[in-house]
Formats: sequence, structure tokens, C-alpha cells
Amino acid sequence: MHVLVTGASGFAGRYVVRELLAHGHRVSGLDAHVEQWHPDVPIRMVDITDALQLETTIAELKPEGCIHLAGMAFVPRAWEAPELAVKVNVGGVIHLMEAFRKHKPDARIVVVSSSEVYGRGTREGMIDEDCALEPSNLYGVTKAAADQGARAYATHYGMQVCTARPQNHIGVGQSDQFVVSSFASQLADFAQGRTRGDMCVGNLDSERDFTDAHDIARAYRLLMESGETGEAYNIASGRNVKIQVILESLCVIAGVSPSIRIDKALFRPTDRPALLNMQKIEAATGWQPTVPLEQSLKDIYRDIAERRGGEHA
Repeated sequence: MHVLVTGASGFAGRYVVRELLAHGHRVSGLDAHVEQWHPDVPIRMVDITDALQLETTIAELKPEGCIHLAGMAFVPRAWEAPELAVKVNVGGVIHLMEAFRKHKPDARIVVVSSSEVYGRGTREGMIDEDCALEPSNLYGVTKAAADQGARAYATHYGMQVCTARPQNHIGVGQSDQFVVSSFASQLADFAQGRTRGDMCVGNLDSERDFTDAHDIARAYRLLMESGETGEAYNIASGRNVKIQVILESLCVIAGVSPSIRIDKALFRPTDRPALLNMQKIEAATGWQPTVPLEQSLKDIYRDIAERRGGEHA
């Protein structure tokens, strides 16, 4: 298939592009900040908030499939720029749906949402896709609106659209804004002698479910190929891990043990997300996570340490 990946130069986008190519698909990319990082993938500079520009591109390319990743991905950023969050995360999805409805209505489309649509409240048992959407932050609100809006196009127009609701994903190349890469970067500086003193952290008692980006990309590809129209799919490892455990594991990998100081600016109240039920995606596609957390942490630290060492030299 000819598959369009929006946000193709971003963290998840690069994994998705490589996953698609490895399974025989032809790929085109869109990104607001274009970067031609792969010789076999043309990437166009297209802003998804520009409806006309996006429609013109879809009309020209007429892709048979699409994995929509472009959007605001950092939860605190949505509070800092709420109007932009709505414009990008909600408006961008509507523009994409309209462009495909007019010019390639039979395309298979995966709109990437987020587990944040379920909120952070305490719930009994595991969360399946039929649970009520109760987002507890503005980012989650925009993702819930986009999720429901995309699936409404499937219901109303018969378009082949489904949504993916991933938990946190990690891997080589992720921004230092996110906790695992942030820890790995700081520990690499300690290990290579560029930093001394305390390591500043936030709340180490909170828990997260981390899935390797390779597994996430495979899930998106499988949903694009065989996900059911109008459905939503949870994607996660199925295991919550304390942030304290992540830090301790990275310290062992880095071979350092710095003193820790809690930074009030980084501190957030303790929370533990409910576990997601993945029976639906497994039944539809056979997907299960395969990359162990320890391997993900080793890969992330090794990459950052090598890059930091080169920069330092």
C-alpha cells in the first residue's frame, strides 16, 4: 500500500516509517518541520491546521492508507497553549478526515489518540475500549474529541477509520522532555564527568506503563492493515512501573549512583494509571508487546551516552 504518515519526522513517526518500509509498504510523509531523514521517503512540509494545504496534498497523493501521528504530544504543553492544542489535536484531525472524505474516502486510516482519554481517576479493574472517556487534563480532552470525531466519520460516512489509544512509549530518539530520556541524559552527564552534585527529579512514586516504540509502531501498522472500521484499540505493555524503579535501573546501566534531590518545579502529585485491557487489539491483529523494558532502557541510555560523548569530545 501507499501509506501517508503525518508527523513523519517526529519520534514515533520515524519508527512507524521504518516499520512500514520493512513490511513492503510505500511511504510518503508530512511534517510541519520537514526533515528528509530517509532516502526512500519523501517528506513534505504541511501544517495540519491548514485545511487547504492538507486537502491539496491528499488530492495529489491519494494514499491508500494513513497513520496520523502529527499533533501536540506533551501533556503540560497543552496547558501552556490551550488554543493551539485544540487547533492542532482536534482541528488537525477534522481537516485530515475532510481531505480524505473528499479525495480518497476508501483509504484505511489510523488516528493515534492516547490513553489519556480515560483520565487518571481511580477505576476498578482493567480499562477496555468501551469504558467512559473521562480525561483529567486538557491534552486528554483534545485527544478524546479527536478520537470520537475520527470515529464519527467512520459511522457517518462509512470511512475506514479506527483509533489507537497508546500508553506511554519510549525509545531511542525521544525528547528529553520525557522522563526516561531525561533521566538517561542526566546520568550520561554524571557518568562522563560533566555533572557533579545532586540529580534533580520529580515525583518518583508515580507509576507509568511504558511500551517500546518498536512495539508501538508495529501495533499502528497492524491496525492500518486490519483494524476494524469505527473501533478504538488500547495499546500498552500491561504493566505499571514506578518511576523510582526506572531511575534505579538506569543508574545500574550507567554505572553511577548520584545523590537525588526532589525539585518542586518538577514535582507532580502521585498517580498510577489503571491498566489497559489489550484483548481487543490482540484478537484483531495478533499484536502483543515483545521488547522487554530493560532492553528499552539499555538502548536509550547507550544512544544518549554515545551522542553526549561525541558532543563532549
